[in-house]
Amino acid sequence: MRLVRFLAKGSPAYGILSNDELLELGEDGYASLSSRRAVHRAAGVRLLAPCVPTKVVAVGLNYRDHARELGMAVPETPVLFLKPPTTVIGPDDDIRYPAMSRQVDYEGELGIVIKDRVSRIAPAESRQHILGYTCANDVTARDSRSRTGSGRGRRDSTPSAPLVPGSKRTLIRTICRSRPG
Repeated sequence: MRLVRFLAKGSPAYGILSNDELLELGEDGYASLSSRRAVHRAAGVRLLAPCVPTKVVAVGLNYRDHARELGMAVPETPVLFLKPPTTVIGPDDDIRYPAMSRQVDYEGELGIVIKDRVSRIAPAESRQHILGYTCANDVTARDSRSRTGSGRGRRDSTPSAPLVPGSKRTLIRTICRSRPG
């Protein structure tokens, strides 16, 4: 089971994807997973980003190999940065490569979608506020980053897959289907 947003008759809708079938949820979206409105063939809909975030909080240099690859030390505390919501797109949407960039890199990332507005909670409380997990592609214009200080946060640069709900341990894999030549 995957939680999805998709276009239904030209309007965004929420649903549950199971095999080839997509169950459209009611007006409350993910808030009421038992409220069903319609059934669609999965092949007949366009998937959107799994949620409409107010912001994307990301962690930089979170992989030792990546820090080494960039010639940087692994930080002792997390390096957080924000990406605007306009970066988030659906799993099959096109990534917009900036025209002035010649070095665009991608990184598969684990995305965690928080369902509640929370602050300063204990680590033990965190899982109850997670709606689900997704694969996200963090696309960075590296050469633009060195010139402007920011190679991230460009419109349409963070494709995201359907959500895996809850807190079960699940294998999540990201795949790069193609790269520009």
